[in-house]
Amino acid sequence: MSLTRHEARRLTLQILYQVDLVATRPEVALARTLRTLEISAQDQELEYVHQLINGVLEHQEELDRYLGQYAQGWVVSRMAVVDRNLLRIALFELLYCPDVPAAAAVDEAVELAKEYGDTDSPRFINGILGTFVRDHPRPAGPVTPAPTPGQSTP
Repeated sequence: MSLTRHEARRLTLQILYQVDLVATRPEVALARTLRTLEISAQDQELEYVHQLINGVLEHQEELDRYLGQYAQGWVVSRMAVVDRNLLRIALFELLYCPDVPAAAAVDEAVELAKEYGDTDSPRFINGILGTFVRDHPRPAGPVTPAPTPGQSTP
């Protein structure tokens, strides 16, 4: 079974929700969720899930600063848990995953908000992420990976 990026984001949201709401360790939340959903995925199939979970948790202070800046009138800790974690996932992708198009990160967050958030969540998330993307444009064109040390650039 190979997880799509959409499924990986959904699973990541479920894990981060547990971590955020009840202070569960991420590896415990992941194991419990995989068991509950009867997903038997190999480690390499969960690579993107691990990248998102670890990245969001590692950069959470930075991501939350951006949330506080762009969600005017909102305190991050008072946001709905689903909204807060969808925004963190999308911001992490926008900042640290150059292979993910900005539109895909925003669209995925909005779609998951329709599925898991309340009626205002999609508009709230789209507004924050849309403003962030406008203020932090990515270079146009295909993403070129950074050269490895010792490798020359073309």
